[in-house]
Amino acid sequence: RLARQFQERRIDKTYIARGQAVARRGDLAVRAETLTARYRETATEQPEIFKIEAVGGVVLVSPRERVEGARGVYHVDRAMVKLTGKGLRFTSGEHVITARDSLEYWDKRQIAVARGKAVVSQGKQRLHADILTAYIAQTAAKGPTPAGAQRINRVDAFGNVHVSVPNAIIRGDKGEYYPGTSVATLSGNVKITSNK
Repeated sequence: RLARQFQERRIDKTYIARGQAVARRGDLAVRAETLTARYRETATEQPEIFKIEAVGGVVLVSPRERVEGARGVYHVDRAMVKLTGKGLRFTSGEHVITARDSLEYWDKRQIAVARGKAVVSQGKQRLHADILTAYIAQTAAKGPTPAGAQRINRVDAFGNVHVSVPNAIIRGDKGEYYPGTSVATLSGNVKITSNK
């Protein structure tokens, strides 16, 4: 724990850290203006933190990914953070996912879920949808990417899916996007608009 101000409230079993607070577990760190850690008693004398609530400039960082938002709740048992508020952003390598409503990151399962005007981008390529689910995988050595690096392997898109390419917009109800090959497959009420 790093913070300018730290407080323990035994009555509701919480630790509160304020002022550029940081909580770490292994190679994962959660940073925010205020962190409230909820703990439970255990058979040993050491309490166990099971949930961390973060407010103000929340950033969750691992060696592979970065997740940002205004507010968040990190569930320690599930290794999952759910962020809400403005500035929702998930970064993994050269891929960026943004959302309006919420952004979940499941560290152990290596999945990110973006809801509400969600966008996944890689350079100039963009896929838009109501909900995006990104699956992250370790890569083999290829070009400038070192072996063992993380990257988004596949993105499933649901609701109001659209892809913009030079001179065309493709729309559909759902889709799959494979960033490694830059291939997107859309289905359900597919419409392609090119120029007029």
